[in-house]
Amino acid sequence: MSQINQPTQQRRSRSTPLFVVGNSVLALLLCGGVGFSIYASGRLPGVRFGYTDNHRRLLDTGRRGELIPKLRTAASIDFDDASAQLQLLSTANAANDLDSKAEALRGLLNHTPDDAELHGELAGVLLTTGALDKALVHSRYAIKLDPSVAWLHTTYGAVMLAMGRNREAAVSYRKALRLNPKSEPAKRALAYPLRNF
Repeated sequence: MSQINQPTQQRRSRSTPLFVVGNSVLALLLCGGVGFSIYASGRLPGVRFGYTDNHRRLLDTGRRGELIPKLRTAASIDFDDASAQLQLLSTANAANDLDSKAEALRGLLNHTPDDAELHGELAGVLLTTGALDKALVHSRYAIKLDPSVAWLHTTYGAVMLAMGRNREAAVSYRKALRLNPKSEPAKRALAYPLRNF
């Protein structure tokens, strides 16, 4: 029994110096990084990922379509920073990437969940991609948050029309016209597909 325990004790004593050396190297690296930050910028380093900033800088040198996967990753890593979602939204909009645009809008809604226009914008993107049930949820909620915005009623009308719910679509388009008599989408929808509703 004492022979079995003896090698274990020897192994522990051999691994202790290696553990101490590893911790010492880690501490030196941390201290070196903090010292370099103070030397280079005159302040302590920020406790954040630099991932988003690095990819934002790439926008100047690369094609937007190629950067979208990297920006999506940056937006999901740096979810507390709304500027990451805004950068993704801007780039996805320029590249006409609707899935990335929807992801960016969802990220922005995490920061401002009661923004009627963001919900309306997301409903429009979801409608275009064919996610009608989700578009319905966001367009309804947008109107609940701010019923005085004409284009939110137009978006809701478009969702209703796409779902084949023509009576509800006509009601929503009429509401949009009452709020904004110049609304061309509402005029067109009531003149042709909803003429009899």
